[in-house]
Amino acid sequence: MARFWAVAAAWACEGAGGRPQPAVDVATIGRLARLGDALDALAVADGDLARAVADAGPGVSLAARILYGARQRLRAAGLPAQSATIPTDGVRLEVPDLATAHGRLRGSGLLVCLPSGFVLARPGPGRLSTMLHLLRVAANGDREAYRLAVTAQPFGLDPAQAALIAEAGRTRPAAHASASRLRPSSEARETAVRVEEAIAAIRSAAGRPDALRTAVSYAACTCGWMDWAHTPLGAWAELADAVWETIDRTLLPAGARLILFAHACDERVWADVPCAAEGTVPLEDSAGLFFADGCAPACDLALFADALGLDEALLGGAYGGRLTVHVTASVADATAAAALAGNGARVTRTWPVPETPQPLTAPAMTFSASRLNTHAQCPRRWFYEYLCDVLPDPGSPAAAYGQAMHAALEAVHRDVRIPSRHAAADILLRLDSEIQQAFAQRRDAFPSALEYAVSVVKARRMAEQYVRWLAAEAARRPVEIAGVEVVQRARFGDHEFVGVIDRIDRPLGGGPTCIYDYKTGRIEGDAEAYLERVRQGTEAQLPLYYAMRTAAGERVGRVALVSLREPKDEVWLLALDVVREGEEHAPAVEGVVAVPCNERDLEIALSALLETCDTLTKRGYERFVAGASPPCGHCLYNRACRERPIDTERIFAR
Repeated sequence: MARFWAVAAAWACEGAGGRPQPAVDVATIGRLARLGDALDALAVADGDLARAVADAGPGVSLAARILYGARQRLRAAGLPAQSATIPTDGVRLEVPDLATAHGRLRGSGLLVCLPSGFVLARPGPGRLSTMLHLLRVAANGDREAYRLAVTAQPFGLDPAQAALIAEAGRTRPAAHASASRLRPSSEARETAVRVEEAIAAIRSAAGRPDALRTAVSYAACTCGWMDWAHTPLGAWAELADAVWETIDRTLLPAGARLILFAHACDERVWADVPCAAEGTVPLEDSAGLFFADGCAPACDLALFADALGLDEALLGGAYGGRLTVHVTASVADATAAAALAGNGARVTRTWPVPETPQPLTAPAMTFSASRLNTHAQCPRRWFYEYLCDVLPDPGSPAAAYGQAMHAALEAVHRDVRIPSRHAAADILLRLDSEIQQAFAQRRDAFPSALEYAVSVVKARRMAEQYVRWLAAEAARRPVEIAGVEVVQRARFGDHEFVGVIDRIDRPLGGGPTCIYDYKTGRIEGDAEAYLERVRQGTEAQLPLYYAMRTAAGERVGRVALVSLREPKDEVWLLALDVVREGEEHAPAVEGVVAVPCNERDLEIALSALLETCDTLTKRGYERFVAGASPPCGHCLYNRACRERPIDTERIFAR
């Protein structure tokens, strides 16, 4: 290998007008190195090479000049010209196809890389290949080498994540990140950091005397290859550093050295095979594989022998002094025949042993009403959303409508604390202004100007109805709005809970408080049926908020859902009135459905919710089934669900 690096250094310094040659033609350098070994085996003197440089034709002169320069660089580096004396009586075998060639070479105790499926390589080619890709990236920022590095072992990113990392981390990061909803995973980002740190370390080694060995050690450690120094790779790096220190760095800069080294290790410098498998390890110069349309020698051996005064047969024997297997077909024909022969082989496949089904439990988490309601509607969606968490929520016009209405009401009631002290017209004027401002801030969430305009009109009409109800309630029973968007935390059983209560009213004359939760979806019209679902634990919002405020020491008399969806709906407020013994239920009001319940009903509801939490986190499920009638039209995972209904809700269908 020392000869190869010396020839590479000499090759880089040659060229017309003193311009350096690009040192990346690995096959040519390898053939010249083998020719140099043959000249040493035949004891060709420096003077003979010098005469060939002066008197021979251009091709022979260039080869002789490079080989002469390689000798000088080996001596300057204190390295022997060759590691062993090569034989001059090579063995030539002619075979008809790749299968026979493979058998002859393997029968001689050799590992060889062949096209198609005939690849035998030393252990760990993936790790070596990744390391060499890192050297190429450090040399010239090769994006394809970067992709190959992060998708191979030990990193093993899938191609999609590798593409995201390449785009987000290496090209226009700010613009791309803002334009796309796709984000690399945390694993991909950690891999990118490791790779970038290795690349930076490799580049920082450029000015050291042992630059290549240091660069290789950084790449190897990043790939988890700790014993690389005891392989031929470590010896080759030391030889290359010793040889390349003898030449001007401007003629062979660090980037060119890294590229040349990576190519020489990744491809077999000894081989004359035009097609080699990716990621294979270089082998010793002990055998060669040739095809009918194989590569020519480094230069015309007859002319070269004549210029040196050698016998052509003697030089040819020394140059090819190894086992050479010649396939009489071309590379294309031999590869095609091998592929067709391989396709005819029958492969026996067996099914893997199925794993024993085991319940899947959720990690400890803080539960909310929305999480529990999602599970009640569709356990499968809960599994996708809270255990897999594979898709970011892109938002929707319906969600933007709800956010805008919540923001407008919060802004109004932070000032309008006692509605009975404000004129209804003033409250409506203020609410209308806040609605228009809140929707304007979320304009981009609506896909069309029409849908945006329809949503604003609906919200303003909803505001009129809300203010009429607020004024009627204030006249019937004056209250103080004690809190808006109140974040509430509590612990029940073994679980933590969190909720955001939209509004809490406290009567001015004293008495139990009222809890209101704004809803932009459809509200149940049958209060008795809703109460039954509360008892069963399939409706979490109101019983959970009741339990949180009660645990905080507050007496709650009503928990209710307020509709912000559509003013034409017959029912727009659904209330659970907590009636204690001896108390009377409030009279019915138009548009409001209320059902009396007692504290025991809500205690049963909380127990049912805790049972659900215990099942999710302790006992688990073997299978998360689809709900009976989930909102599939608004589910992010409906395309991944085999049991989803075919018909989905259409926009503006009603």
